[in-house]
Amino acid sequence: MNQQAAAMPPGVFTRSVGMRLAIVGTAHLQARGLDHGLDLGNRSVDILARVQSSRAKDYVREFTDALAPWSREPAVRGFLHHARTERGVTPRPGGFRRPAEPHSARGGSGGRRCCSYCAR
Repeated sequence: MNQQAAAMPPGVFTRSVGMRLAIVGTAHLQARGLDHGLDLGNRSVDILARVQSSRAKDYVREFTDALAPWSREPAVRGFLHHARTERGVTPRPGGFRRPAEPHSARGGSGGRRCCSYCAR
């Protein structure tokens, strides 16, 4: 470890680590990895509970949106409760926004966009 990193006070990178966990967790959910995604999402919420950042809250909200295909799962409901109580994050009004299937399952050939989240 270099001297600069050793001199950093604890918690300096809290926001960026929490946001990164939410982003990677979202990617796992989009790849159908619920268990690993929820693990990362819970760690993200735990870290970001101590941070006041609208950007961090947005990343957690994106993660909650990606949980749409599993909305009836008890573990997902538990996570949503955790996110609501620790970060004040709830799914977007009108329910989840993400499609129930990944964009690659619907295709997107011919220069058309397959969904509102990609440019395929």
